[in-house]
Amino acid sequence: GMGIKYLSEAVNMIAPVEDLLVEGIVEPIQVATAGARVVRIAHSRGTILFVSEYSFDKVEVIVPNLTKAKAQVVDLDTRTVVATLEAPPYDFKITLDTDRARLFYVGDPAKLKNN
Repeated sequence: GMGIKYLSEAVNMIAPVEDLLVEGIVEPIQVATAGARVVRIAHSRGTILFVSEYSFDKVEVIVPNLTKAKAQVVDLDTRTVVATLEAPPYDFKITLDTDRARLFYVGDPAKLKNN
């Protein structure tokens, strides 16, 4: 049923960044948006970014200083590039609306497994 569907979606998002999840360093990130939670998992191959906020309001979250170099931000649900970080401070803004939690990869999309 629906449980298998959601499990399949989760595996699809995590599979390309599994090494980063297992081997990376977890760092909570402070953001200005009240109630928002941002966790970064840093790895030499890139960064995983988990962003969540569970009110019923549409909110914008600005995540500061994601990287020290140019990078692209890939939505791991859709596998699409949603932002390109080209110059300091390399901030990234996302909107949480119907999806209250989102998972991103920050780095070179060519380094994603199963790309």
